This record gives sequence, C-alpha cells and structure tokens, in this order.
Amino acid sequence: MERAFDWESLNSFLLKCGSVHEPHRFVTNALEQLQPLVPFDQGRAYFINKNAQVYDEFLLGVDRHITKAYHMYYSRIQDGQYSAVKRSTTLHPAKTVVCDWTAYPKDQFIEEHLRPQGIRYSTGFCLYDMQGMPAVLFCMDRTSRVNYSPVDCRLLDQIKQHLDNLFRNFYVPVGESQTQDIRSMKTDTPLTKRETEIALLLKDGVSPENIAQRLCISLTTVYKHIAHIHKKLHVSNRQQLLVKLMFDRTDG
Repeated sequence: MERAFDWESLNSFLLKCGSVHEPHRFVTNALEQLQPLVPFDQGRAYFINKNAQVYDEFLLGVDRHITKAYHMYYSRIQDGQYSAVKRSTTLHPAKTVVCDWTAYPKDQFIEEHLRPQGIRYSTGFCLYDMQGMPAVLFCMDRTSRVNYSPVDCRLLDQIKQHLDNLFRNFYVPVGESQTQDIRSMKTDTPLTKRETEIALLLKDGVSPENIAQRLCISLTTVYKHIAHIHKKLHVSNRQQLLVKLMFDRTDG
C-alpha cells in the first residue's frame, strides 16, 4: 500500500529551509533535510555560475574518489560545462521526472560513471537566479531496486517550487535601504558600486571564493576590492569589517 502524502513533514521541511539566510548553507541544509523526506542513497548539490560551470559541490553518501575522477574527465568537454549540467536537462521540467538508468542504452556516461556507483534511479531539480538561469542543481540517486514512487514525485513537485521561491530571494536586487546602509557609513572615499556589492555579499556570509564565482571575476580581483573596502572603512581584518557592516552606520 502506497504511503500517504505527508503534508506535516513537508511543512516542517520548508520551515527549516526558510530559517537559513545564507545561500550556500541554504542549499546544503536543503539537501540534508530532503534525505529523510524523500530518501536517496547518494545526493549531490552542484553550484553553477553564470557561465554554466560547476564551481562548487556538496555531496551526501558519494564516493569522493569517483566524483573527483568524474570531474577531471567531464570538465574537459563542452567548454568546461560539466555533464552534470547536461544531465540536469531531463531533471527539472514542471513535473518531477525519474531517470531509470537500467532502461537506458549503455553509453560512456553510464558505463564509466553510473555503473561503478551502482546508481539505478535518479531524480532532481534546479534552483534558478532572477534571470531564470540555473544556479544550483540537486541530484538524488538510488542504488536500491526501489524506484521513486508517485508520492515521492508529488513531494518533490511541491518542494522544488517552494525552494526555488526561497532561493530567488538571495538574488533579489539589493534593496535601496541596504545599499544606503553601506553608503551612509563614515568613509573618506565612498565605496564604488562593485565594492558595495561585494561588501553586502560578505555581510551575508558569502566567502570570497564564492563571490568570485558568483560575479564571474577572479579571486584576485575580489581580494583587491576587499582591500579597498578595508582601507575606506578603516578596518584591518575580516572580523572588524563584518562588525562594521552589521552595526556601524550613520543616522541619516
């Protein structure tokens, strides 16, 4: 007998996800919370930049040796666009789709990547930025002979809609009040538009590495901007900068 749709667990899941206010942790927390709700044996969250390149990942139950070999091979094709992104094209339509890899014709991807891990069934979905471009890809794989049920798919239909809405909040253009908070600080020289953007990302807990990937600029450039921000705001380290960004502003 098929299990009933669990609205209570779904609501609890969304409340937990909604309580996280940093984008990277939002994604990792969502995958961790998703596992008991729609069980899977291997879970992956790929972070994708504006050039459709995977720049970071979060893994649950995945052999890192296998996934490292996968990246080394597949990152050299399609101008650096990982096959994970190509693979996602069948995983994020309006309704949840399950890939039964045992029914697919054998190819290099199946023989060299899926079969060694024993993956039989996969499903997943993307989260998008404000321009409708994929920003995160979730992949959930099962190695058991138990396929995803219709109830699992219904839950994922609901989950991905709500997660996408929550995630897009991280990409909403910075509100005038937040920008004004930064620009109203006492400085000898006002922050530039890019410096303000980076300062707000730092305030939200985004690492310099992820800022570089998100803005499609080099890490060296990010650190140069941070150095300029430090100088203009009269701070000498990251902790002082965060304290100043969160608490130090003028009134008016």
